[in-house]
Amino acid sequence: MSDFSYPNAPKEETRRDNLDLVRRFSSRIYSRRRRHLRLDVLDLCGENAPFLQLLLEEDVLGPARYIGVDSDAGVIDRCRERYAGIENVEWYGGDMLARLRGDVDAWPDVGLLNYDSQRRGAQEPIEKDLELLGAFARARMERHGEFLLVVNATTAHDGMSKAKTNLVEVFHRCFEDLDMGPDSFHTYTSVGHRQPMVHLQLRMGF
Repeated sequence: MSDFSYPNAPKEETRRDNLDLVRRFSSRIYSRRRRHLRLDVLDLCGENAPFLQLLLEEDVLGPARYIGVDSDAGVIDRCRERYAGIENVEWYGGDMLARLRGDVDAWPDVGLLNYDSQRRGAQEPIEKDLELLGAFARARMERHGEFLLVVNATTAHDGMSKAKTNLVEVFHRCFEDLDMGPDSFHTYTSVGHRQPMVHLQLRMGF
């Protein structure tokens, strides 16, 4: 199932890091005794849904649902065909944020949200995105006691250090009530597009 258009080791590393984080530290999102996820995964999936592929390779999905979302109907159709017959997998064709704005109770059993966006960071649109994602995360945290919000955001090509600083400031403004240490962020360059990215892992309750 690894027929991506180009290898992207830095991006793959972030996906593995997200999974390792819940496996090492979470008790409500992930069951260490049974070695599978206990809460659902909501993923802005992209072509081939590589995060789902990782969950299946690691055999950690268990009874939890994987919910793949993409605004490109063709991506959803191809993912649905690619993963046909796999249980506990759902696909939603549409805008994730529009769905959340329209239905605050959507996807109530999610414990991990992976928002891998091509929106450029340190600009007003991503602040609005983060406010909505933060409200969703806080509500699920109150319901389940733990939540992991992952955001991959595109930075400007005006120097990685400056771009990271600007984007981290945006994150802190949106989540000023939460403890975000330096280890919550790291930067990498996406292979292929050579695009600087900032990766946020916001742990809530664990």
